[in-house]
Amino acid sequence: MTNAMIMMSAMDENGVKLGREAARIARVAPIVASERGGKAVVPEPRETRVAVARSGYRMRLHVLDPWQHDWLAALGHGGAEANEAAALAARASGREAGALLADLVWIPAASAAGLVVPD
Repeated sequence: MTNAMIMMSAMDENGVKLGREAARIARVAPIVASERGGKAVVPEPRETRVAVARSGYRMRLHVLDPWQHDWLAALGHGGAEANEAAALAARASGREAGALLADLVWIPAASAAGLVVPD
């Protein structure tokens, strides 16, 4: 099962995931620039898949690859089994089913992050 998924990002212009302090600076820098009379640089909007999960009483955002998002969406509440979700995610993301199944070594990390829970 998945928790709510939303579209937002803490990534730089090259798509590299930012650390906590760098992400904070990236959010604040445009505001500081505009307050000092400079032009606030606002990044171009883009689609980014992010899951919100609670683990250990903490809420966290997780930036997802398209196939991870599709796989979690296919699981849903009472949705497909893991292998069936992989086949659906492979079709949705345009990946080979075998390659996507191989990438499911990610499941323990997803479980530790609170993105999936065992039945």
